[in-house]
Amino acid sequence: MLTPNQLEQLAKPLINIYGQLETDIIKAIVKRLETKQNITKDNVLHWQFEKLRQLGDLNKDVIQLISLMTGKTEKELEKLIKESMKQSVQPMDNWLSGLADDGKIDKAPPLEQDTRIFNTLLTFQKQATSTLNLTNSTILQNSQQVYRDIISQSTVSVMTGMKTHQQAVADTAAKWAEKGIPALVDKKGRQWSIEGYIPMVVKSVANNVANQTQFDRMDSYGVDLIEISSHVGARPGCAPYQGRIFDRNGKSKKYPSLASTTYGKPAGIFGINCHHHPYPYIPGVSVKRYEPYPIEENAKAYEQSQQQRKMERDIRKAKNNLEVIRRLGTKEDVAAARKKVREKQANMRAFINDTGRTRRYDREQITKK
Repeated sequence: MLTPNQLEQLAKPLINIYGQLETDIIKAIVKRLETKQNITKDNVLHWQFEKLRQLGDLNKDVIQLISLMTGKTEKELEKLIKESMKQSVQPMDNWLSGLADDGKIDKAPPLEQDTRIFNTLLTFQKQATSTLNLTNSTILQNSQQVYRDIISQSTVSVMTGMKTHQQAVADTAAKWAEKGIPALVDKKGRQWSIEGYIPMVVKSVANNVANQTQFDRMDSYGVDLIEISSHVGARPGCAPYQGRIFDRNGKSKKYPSLASTTYGKPAGIFGINCHHHPYPYIPGVSVKRYEPYPIEENAKAYEQSQQQRKMERDIRKAKNNLEVIRRLGTKEDVAAARKKVREKQANMRAFINDTGRTRRYDREQITKK
């Protein structure tokens, strides 16, 4: 079964590649914005014209960054899909094949010859490749828009006398560095940054491959029932189904159908960012592994986990802000940005001390070369 730790390790290489891409794009934008001229109200429109004229050069920079990344992502995606299947299915298959040898369940073809598994891997490979290619195109377009927005907003600030040119460019660029390069704009108009969107996509691919190939292999053995794992801090869409047994095909008179749960919904059981996994359950043979957690204990742990994720994001945003300010801001701006990072880190230390949770320093880091 694919544990949360295994999922994190499998997803990490792809997530890091895109994290580096976002960092490199922001650096490319900052480099194009730098100027040695003294920009005032009198010549800011000329500066605006000149910087917008360099948009084609920025476009070439970003295309090159995406091209250099593409070969790496293809290899890591293929590895992610194969390993997600192997690490989730192999332990289960070893157990089921033994039961089949004893005549307790149907026999299945060898794992490497199971066409169900092959077809599932091929389908997810194509879907994930298509999603990432579309995301790359969106990143390219939005990088251009971020660049234009920084120039436009900075020009307005200088023209109205609100800020000096250096302050205007530094502040606007830093805000975008915190916000991130949009990788998706959803149907509600919400912008998802690379940092927010890519981990969700990558982990969902790994989870979906793991769950579906497990179900495929159970079908090959004629096993319908599953037991759902259990952990404290499960989200509301999953918590009611922890530690319970369900029938995947709705044929059982004793156990409820999996279709009666939130299965199939993005925030439901086995959905996006779900850390649950199924175990094949065979009456008279299986030993039940899990039980539900108390409602109040689970809800408290879930709330704390969401607080910690937000604080981790806040630390990363503050660090991105600092990196931009170092290139474009004054010494005073850099000192203020450093102070902001320290404040966010202090908040995290206090939270960890109060809750007793484990601090994840890796989730507070930004990708740097």
